Amino acid sequence: MMGNIQIKNKVTASILAVSLSLVLVACETEEEAAANHLKKGKELLEKGDFAAAQLELKTAKQGNKSTGETYFYLALLDEKARNYYAMQDNLEKTLKLEPEHQQAHIKLGKLKLLLGKVDEALEHAEILLAKNPQDTEALVLKASALLREKKQNEALAIINSILEKNAVHVEALTLKSMILMQQDKKVDALALLDKAIAEDEKNVALHLFKIQIHAKQNDVDAVIKDYLSLIALFPENDSYKITLAKVYAKSGKTDKAESLLRNLVVEKPSELTPKVLLLEFLAVTDNDKVDAQIQVFSDQLVKQPKQLFDFSKWMLAKGNTSRAKTMLKQVVAAEKNSDTGVEANILLAKIAFDSGDYASTEKIATEILSALPNQVDAKLLKVRLLLVKEQYKQAHAYLDKIIWSHPKSDEALALLAQLYLVEGDRQKAENTFKAALDINPANAQAVLAIFNHLMAQHDTKYARELIEKALRKEPKNLVFIQKIVQLNMLEEKWDEASKAVSQLARLAKGQDLAKFYQANILQGQGEYNKAIAAYKEILVKFPQQLQVLQNLSSCYEKLNKRSEMVKFLQGQLKENKNNVASVLLLAELYTNDKKYTKAISLLKALIKEKPQIALAHHHLAKVYIAMGKTDKAISVYQEGLKVHPRNIRLSLALASLYEQQQKYKQAVEIYELLIANNPELDVAANNLATLLVDHFPNANNLKRAQQLTESFAYSEQAYYQDTYAWVLLHNGDTKGALKVFKQLMIKSPKVPVFRYHLGVAEYKNGNNSAALVQIDQAIELAKQGIVFPERKVAEKMKQEIINKIRGH
Repeated sequence: MMGNIQIKNKVTASILAVSLSLVLVACETEEEAAANHLKKGKELLEKGDFAAAQLELKTAKQGNKSTGETYFYLALLDEKARNYYAMQDNLEKTLKLEPEHQQAHIKLGKLKLLLGKVDEALEHAEILLAKNPQDTEALVLKASALLREKKQNEALAIINSILEKNAVHVEALTLKSMILMQQDKKVDALALLDKAIAEDEKNVALHLFKIQIHAKQNDVDAVIKDYLSLIALFPENDSYKITLAKVYAKSGKTDKAESLLRNLVVEKPSELTPKVLLLEFLAVTDNDKVDAQIQVFSDQLVKQPKQLFDFSKWMLAKGNTSRAKTMLKQVVAAEKNSDTGVEANILLAKIAFDSGDYASTEKIATEILSALPNQVDAKLLKVRLLLVKEQYKQAHAYLDKIIWSHPKSDEALALLAQLYLVEGDRQKAENTFKAALDINPANAQAVLAIFNHLMAQHDTKYARELIEKALRKEPKNLVFIQKIVQLNMLEEKWDEASKAVSQLARLAKGQDLAKFYQANILQGQGEYNKAIAAYKEILVKFPQQLQVLQNLSSCYEKLNKRSEMVKFLQGQLKENKNNVASVLLLAELYTNDKKYTKAISLLKALIKEKPQIALAHHHLAKVYIAMGKTDKAISVYQEGLKVHPRNIRLSLALASLYEQQQKYKQAVEIYELLIANNPELDVAANNLATLLVDHFPNANNLKRAQQLTESFAYSEQAYYQDTYAWVLLHNGDTKGALKVFKQLMIKSPKVPVFRYHLGVAEYKNGNNSAALVQIDQAIELAKQGIVFPERKVAEKMKQEIINKIRGH
């Protein structure tokens, strides 16, 4: 009996303890809870448990959004993950809440330097130095910024003042070593660096800088020794072993490289990366071993479906689709309807879809949905199939059901937006793409659609914000990084562009692109000789890349060395007479030099040898146009269209030539045929509508023009909006036309035809003075050299308005 009582008392006591803890927790305020989560987050960060730290810190942020310290530690996590855009965001939030947070200023200042924003980095240093002129970290930041501004003497004065107080200050020693490197004093630089390493042996950046110096000295043995030191210090860090393997390979020590990589495969049997690295190494050094090694890995992974699935994705990324499909089928057979099995089956369906095998796509999607009726990826594949079949109503209805049951599917919303574009409702499409981005800021289809829209509006500020937000979620996305590179080049932010190119170069598929963009940057900076060398290096691997050849030609043009480009192209053709890109560009250069016979001979030979190259017809016609032989050019286009009856480029060029010859009826016929074959070809619809309004303005044609341009109401292309308004005007909607023309004036005030059309609209609206102002400005813009084919018509209308005002 007593035993029972004791047990009961124990249970009561434990219940009481639990109740008391609940009371204590209940009494804890949100701020106290947030502080506890912040404390735990800091501790976990120090221990290196980054995932758990992130969870604690995000919980702390939700509990108390007014504490800057939480955002600061989130920024430290972003730094560990190299997610620099998110890091910047969290540091800025820290300083907004705690403007005097010293470490946030230092971290953000260093990050601004990394991103090429030197002025902003200096601002952070000056803020801290205004408060404490002896702040060593702020002084180091300022010296670093001054070095980036090439103010070496000012930077050195600050560095020496730091070293006078602390002769082994690591960052100051490093900066001084950098200055010595700039002065080509490599031995002295290494001596200082060794001093810094002795003070802070586990500072990886110091070791990497030392490796960089040895590399510049072409001292391969020293570089190898440096990496061996790093591996001894950090034996768990495989990246140093991988880099050392690359150094071995480049220095001809392939046996050592292969041995190092094979040991890594053995040491990490459950990891895919070492296997992939070994295969990539063998592909370069001993390609005959690759297939056998792939088979070995495939056999080893048969009982590890998840890793086999990852391996198949790598094979797919490398372009080995048949091997990838075999592996994916093995995964599906082993995993059936598990998450991994379904994911592999969906990937098989997508491969089939991309190759045009819609029957296989349909079969896989149907099989998945029969077992898992709510599998959203399979449903979306069904939608894509309906879009291919142009069954838009059914696709729309199916998408509505998917979005109803899966409102957070950004892919479904992106598909719906695409459908709105097909239906011609650009405004709904844009809104739906934005809704997809609210769910997933890195939805590639939505990001690119909105990015292109913003760029068409010349809104680079928001375009940048959009891409940076996407990169916070997917910092290694090849396409997004390219967009940042392109934005920086457009705005001539060369340092920032180079930083982004470095990011690109670290990606497996980004290395060739990085070389191309780096050459672009050199060209943009006017370093034409360096750009030429870079483009030629790319052409060794891609000898028929037309864009690279054109950029190379532009560099030679800037140096007034067209003849050297001609010689280069002639050399390319000696090596390979079938280099189509070189033939086309050489013919163009001959045309520019008025060597028409040579250009014609080249192009006719190309057409005879490769009649499937439609571009050759286009280039030949351009030669005849340059010679003033328009009829001959028309004949070439016609012959080209017999071989390529649906070629859009040839058709548009011929229609344009007919317009120049005032053969408007023939131009209309071509545009009608183009639209019949390509209903979404906006340029054909735009040009046809203009012709109908300007040259065949009967009731039926005006109605047809309105139908053609209805989708242009919200177009991101200003010229299409102008055509839309011009059609409205001719259909009697003067107020509607005026509204659009006035909006165009805000966006594009220096386009003469827009001002002329606004002037005509004002005239039709009875506002003669406003009409005269606009038409006069259009004519003035034309006098400045801006293209304005309608100038004579505008001058005639101007006189008509003046006469009317004078009462003639």
